[in-house]
Parts: sequence; C-alpha cells; structure tokens
Amino acid sequence: MQKVKRPSARRREHLTTRLAAAHCQVSIPTLRRWIRAGELGAHLTPGGHRRIDLDEFQRFLRAQGRPAYPVGPEPGTRVLLVDDEPLVVQMLHDLLIDGPFAIEACRCLRRMPETRDVRILGVTGHPSMVPVLLGAGADACVTKPLDLDVVCREITRLTRTTVPHSLTGREG
Repeated sequence: MQKVKRPSARRREHLTTRLAAAHCQVSIPTLRRWIRAGELGAHLTPGGHRRIDLDEFQRFLRAQGRPAYPVGPEPGTRVLLVDDEPLVVQMLHDLLIDGPFAIEACRCLRRMPETRDVRILGVTGHPSMVPVLLGAGADACVTKPLDLDVVCREITRLTRTTVPHSLTGREG
C-alpha cells in the first residue's frame, strides 16, 4: 500500500516529479521510489500525476542535506509601469526584461477580480501627480528624472510583499 499525502484545502505551491528530480539530480524513477518508501510526501492529482508540496520538498531536502529549492517572487506576480512617454516605457521595459510586466489602466485593474492583485508602479514627471496615481490604485510611484536604483528597489519591494488593494478612500 502506497502512503500518499493529501493536499491541504488552502492554496499551496506544488512541484512535479520532473522538477523535483531535476533539482535533486536524480532520475524520476528514483524520486518515485523515495515517495513510495515514505521518505518524500506527495499526492496524486485527479489525472493520476504525483505532485509534491513545496514545504514538504524543502523539508525532505533539509533532511537529506541537499540544497533548498529556490523560491523567487510569487509566480505570476506582475508589476504595472505607467508613463505617458513611449521612450521611458521602452527604457523601463529594457531594464525589466526579465519580469512579466504589462501596461494597463490602474482603476480598471483594481476593479476586475482577475487583475486585482497586479502590482502597479506609477512613473511621473510631475511630483504633484503621485497622490493622484496612488488614489487611482497604484501601489507605488517614482518621479522623473528616474533613479534606476529607486525603480529597482520599488519593483523588488512590490514583488516580494502582499499589497492590500482597496480603492475605498483612495480615489480623488
């Protein structure tokens, strides 16, 4: 009888056996043997595939003296950069090419459930517009001339923290 760990009701990050085996630099059959032996907890999807809870995998790696699985920003985290100058948008795009960033309208994003969690960084050449952008739903703002260290610091902060979004009391 195979012991299989059930997934919890709350949403968690899981790994496929392929990703876990690649991280451990072993074959998938070796990883499956660890699961069957009860050394590594996993659960089965409705389609019959094994998934390994990230916390369980990290526990297993520590117990085996293996390096931790790298965890970056929350998957799917996006940052919105808002600017009225195409050249600035292009420069920021080039700076941030490694990230999944998109340009949209703040208020629309905040009102739609599908995009409510998108992080928004406003960029303006007018410091007096900062409260307006924040009131429209931006999570942070930077002013021109741009200090790229400040831009990078704000993006890092936005992608590593949970920012509450509410337009109540923020709209001007």
